[in-house]
Amino acid sequence: VDRQGLLQKLLIELAAENCKLDDAELDRYMTKLIEIYQGGFRHSYSGIFGMITTIDSEDKLSIEILQQNIAFIHENYQEWSRKREESVPEELLKRLNKLEDHINLDISRITYTKKITEEKEEKSRATNSNLKIINKKAENMQKEHVTILGIFSSIVITFVAGMVFSSSVLNNIDKVSIYRLVFIMALIALMIFNLVYLLLDFIAKINNQRILTESQGKKPAIIESINMVLFAILFLDFVLWAIYWCRFS
Repeated sequence: VDRQGLLQKLLIELAAENCKLDDAELDRYMTKLIEIYQGGFRHSYSGIFGMITTIDSEDKLSIEILQQNIAFIHENYQEWSRKREESVPEELLKRLNKLEDHINLDISRITYTKKITEEKEEKSRATNSNLKIINKKAENMQKEHVTILGIFSSIVITFVAGMVFSSSVLNNIDKVSIYRLVFIMALIALMIFNLVYLLLDFIAKINNQRILTESQGKKPAIIESINMVLFAILFLDFVLWAIYWCRFS
């Protein structure tokens, strides 16, 4: 007879969620335990540990219920013996005591392991959360640095281009006609303005922002208006130059 198998089957029954021991159930399980442990049978500790682990992994079984039912049997076997008017063999009492001790020890070990694992997982989640926050701050710092450098570059480009443009215009103001001078001035202004806009737009996109609340895929109205004014100056200057050329050529 596979007494270890019978004992494991009994423990599974005692671990069922709907297993609530009363006097009738106590009598049935005490009878089974006497049958299992008769003839000097000793349960395998490793087998008990494996069974406790299996019970803990099953949804409809509970190591807490098993622990409660084993404690109930241990606390009430003397009352059961008195009602049956027969003594429980001393050897069986020792086996029951060892069985309860082994079950409680394994349950305590599993519970402690779960607690340690949950604490490590909680620390891991907290660490991952902190790492995400740090990475987010690092990304924001990088964007801020790019923004600062971009704004600085825009200022430098505008200042240098403006100085070069002003110097060129002032040095050659007496060598060209007013039409050509205005045309070149408007053309350079148009190029510088759009260059600065493109640089600022690039910086804004890096920071997931919009320039002057521009709509999706479109330039802001003020940018469009300035470009239209500059194009109008270019066109008007060209028309006036054409009229002047036709009249005096």
